Amino acid sequence: MNKVKNEISFEDFTKVDIRIGTI
Repeated sequence: MNKVKNEISFEDFTKVDIRIGTI
């Protein structure tokens, strides 16, 4: 369960990183 949560967290982090890079 923790592994799946980490994967989702990583995906969200990547999305946020891309958003910051776009701005």
